[in-house]
Amino acid sequence: MALRERIRNGVGQLPIPEPLAVKNGKLSEDAVGRLASYLQTLARKVNGFLSFGDGSSASWAGNLDGQHVTVAFGVADTEVEIPHGLGRPVQGYFVVRRDRACSVYDSNGGSWTDSLVLLKCSAANASVRLLVW
Repeated sequence: MALRERIRNGVGQLPIPEPLAVKNGKLSEDAVGRLASYLQTLARKVNGFLSFGDGSSASWAGNLDGQHVTVAFGVADTEVEIPHGLGRPVQGYFVVRRDRACSVYDSNGGSWTDSLVLLKCSAANASVRLLVW
């Protein structure tokens, strides 16, 4: 399976601030105002409003170094290779949604790579959304 690119859609994320110009070792009033505005935005976003993103498949997980992945498990209890775009081995996962009663569990955890995680599902034909990190 091909690498699943992680889509940065901005949901739950802070914008990257523009560089601030320094002249003679000082910031202009405009630069100080932009910096203060950015710090206020940062405080508003972090103080109780950290996000998991919008949950769309392959999207960045908001403020977290994770990715939402939607998986269709066909045969019950059969290993499925699931591509991800983390660029490092998956450390864990949450089941975010599922369309039927099932358990998702590790398969061959020592073989997880920078682009693939191996999982099994206890139910056949289950559609599951995961948050991998």
